[in-house]
Amino acid sequence: MLLAGYCIYPFISENAKHAISVSGLFVVTCLLNCSWILAWHYLFIEGSVVVMMLLLFALCVIYVKLHKSPPDSRREKWLVYKPFSVYLGWITVATVANITALLVHYDFSPPSPQNWMIAMAIALLLIVYLINKKFGDVAYSLVIVWALLGIILKRTATELQFGPIVTTCTVAIVITLWITIHYRYRKSLT
Repeated sequence: MLLAGYCIYPFISENAKHAISVSGLFVVTCLLNCSWILAWHYLFIEGSVVVMMLLLFALCVIYVKLHKSPPDSRREKWLVYKPFSVYLGWITVATVANITALLVHYDFSPPSPQNWMIAMAIALLLIVYLINKKFGDVAYSLVIVWALLGIILKRTATELQFGPIVTTCTVAIVITLWITIHYRYRKSLT
């Protein structure tokens, strides 16, 4: 839905240079997304991870290219910049999940699911830290929080006790929010 705003932005704006500058890469991400769906649907797990990594890379290039300069208007911020922040956030989470699926496919079993969740949470926190230190991106962080909340809700709906996975996700949410607020505040001071 947010990317629909990106698609119409060049038609409703007099100055759409930022949107147009990433349009070719956006088409590439669309093709990669379609490729991922096909690979996943036909259980080509290895291929789906490769496609997901390419998609993540393409989105990172778009993200960095857009953030080389600030948006020219509030409209551009919400119709061009924020959609790619959210898209990158979801693909970051999906990449971690896709790699997890690949490891499960190869019967890689960590000592416990809790340890695996802790490792995934640490990976996500490191990425959140890097994105926020450089860009102070609230939208990106909120996607990570949303995904972690989804894990908590799924776990608490099926488990009577709140185990280590719920605790890990809760701590990761608190740290994500702290990192986001900290770097957003620092960005507003400069």
